[in-house]
Amino acid sequence: MVGEEIRRLRKEKGMTLKQLANNIDLSHTYLSQIELGDRNVSLEMLSKLASVLEVSKLHLYKAADLLDETDILALLDENKRLREALEDISCHVDTHLQVIISNALEGDKYRI
Repeated sequence: MVGEEIRRLRKEKGMTLKQLANNIDLSHTYLSQIELGDRNVSLEMLSKLASVLEVSKLHLYKAADLLDETDILALLDENKRLREALEDISCHVDTHLQVIISNALEGDKYRI
């Protein structure tokens, strides 16, 4: 249950209920109800909690049964592919910029 995990993480960080609630702009009463499982928690609130508790959003999404292991592995794989694509694009941009700068220094600003 996500509430139990939030409580465990909060205590692990040595934070009181009020301290955590203040950090995420939520009443301590409402946060207590989340920890007890009496209230649902929004994705936005899970995101804020993950940031303050210094865990990944995926960790809390999994605890909230919003994602399973398969979903997480698929997201991690997609993230890896996107990073590789960005690195490839960055390499091409760097090469292009070097040519442009070199041409500009040689006075031939239109040759690429």
